[in-house]
Amino acid sequence: MGASCFLASLLQLHYTIQMQLTPIFLSLSRLMVVLHPVTTEFKRVNFVVKWLASISFLTLILSVGATLLTKMLYQGMPFYLCVPAVDPSGSNLFVKGLTIFLLGLFLSSSFFQAMIHLVLVFNLHTSMQNIKDSVLNAQKSDKALIFQLLVLWIIHTTVWFSVGGIFFYAMSMENFSISLIVWTMCTIYPMESILALLVFITMCLRKLINKS
Repeated sequence: MGASCFLASLLQLHYTIQMQLTPIFLSLSRLMVVLHPVTTEFKRVNFVVKWLASISFLTLILSVGATLLTKMLYQGMPFYLCVPAVDPSGSNLFVKGLTIFLLGLFLSSSFFQAMIHLVLVFNLHTSMQNIKDSVLNAQKSDKALIFQLLVLWIIHTTVWFSVGGIFFYAMSMENFSISLIVWTMCTIYPMESILALLVFITMCLRKLINKS
């Protein structure tokens, strides 16, 4: 396999890990803003950007390391579509381990986001009352934020559990389904980014409409 295949695998792996770690950080930043609305550094743009850049750099290092290790051990990607977590032969132990790692990462990301959101919701109303004069406005903001968090968590969990489930199912089939993997990569893989953007745009439009 050529350099282009390894680059494609690297980018896919980086995107996959990045999309598990970044939502946890964003959930944590929301929680810190709720718990410490005045003093938290998570309200500073430079602080948040620095941490997001650090997460991206760490993810890149992990992805480069995994891709180089695959190249050194197997002298090529185990699958010609250059998907890092799929091996139709079932003989690549490193890819199996990588698949298990990613499945664990999917589970951990959804679990930690759910726990952080629960803590946030339990403390949200008190925090909103402390910084708002109107209790009614605080209650409306509570409902809007809770709805947004719930939708984002459902999107994240549905997308990545589907990806992990399809990869695991495809590798366990006697007749490997290439079309299933292609369909997954082209449709489900980028779905969280698209839907999260739509949620963000919808919430912004809702705020503009309410202000007018």
